[in-house]
Amino acid sequence: MHSGLICPTEKENTLLITLGKLLNEATAGVAQIFVAGGWVRDKVLGLQSNDIDFVVSGLSLSELETKLLAYKASENSKVIQGIRLWKKNPEKGKLFDVLMVKIGGEQLEFIAPRSLPGEVVSQGMAGEMFLDARCRDLTINSLFFNVTTFQVHDCTGHGLEDIKKRRIRTPVAPEITMRSDPLRLMRVIRFANSFDEVWSLDCDLDSALKNSEIMNEVRKIPKERIV
Repeated sequence: MHSGLICPTEKENTLLITLGKLLNEATAGVAQIFVAGGWVRDKVLGLQSNDIDFVVSGLSLSELETKLLAYKASENSKVIQGIRLWKKNPEKGKLFDVLMVKIGGEQLEFIAPRSLPGEVVSQGMAGEMFLDARCRDLTINSLFFNVTTFQVHDCTGHGLEDIKKRRIRTPVAPEITMRSDPLRLMRVIRFANSFDEVWSLDCDLDSALKNSEIMNEVRKIPKERIV
C-alpha cells in the first residue's frame, strides 16, 4: 500500500469522503470500496481525470443494492438520489453487472471484483483485488485507491513501477489479456498514442499486437462496442 501518491480535487475529496462514510454506515463496515483504473493512473501521473469507477469488495452488488435501499429508507437519506442494478448483456457490450448509484448529484458506477477464466475469486479483500487486477488490460490500469484509507494498492506489484518507467505491459501474458477481450488491442494502441511523452511497449505485448489470431478476433467485435 502507498499513501500520499494522489491528491484529489476539492470536489473529488468531498465525494470520496461522503461515499466512504455512507457505505461504512450502510454496510456496517463490511464493504470496502476502491476507485479503479484510469482515474488512479492519471492521478499518480499528476493529471486530471473524470474517469472515476468503483470496485466493491466484501459484498456482492445485489447485497450492496439491498443495503443501500434499506439505508435510504431508514435514514430518509437525501444523499442517495437513485439506485439501480444493471445486469450484464454481452450482446450489447455490457460484460458484467453494474450497480448505478446517484450520490450528491453524481452518477457513480460500482462493479464486483472479477477473475480470469479458470481462476476462482478468493475470499477476502486482498485475494479479490489481486485477481481483479490480473483481469485488467494494463498494469498501470490495475491500481486501486481505497476511499476509506486514501491509500493506493498496487496489486500486481508493477503498476507504479511501470508508470515511473513509462512502460506499457499487461498484468498477465498478453495473449491471455487480449483474448479475454479483443477490444483491448485497439485500446492499447489508442492509449500508447494518447500522451505527449513517449511510452514504451513491453516486448511480449508488442508481439501480441501483431498476432494474426488476435487480429481476427478484433474483426468480430460488434460495432456497438467500438466507440
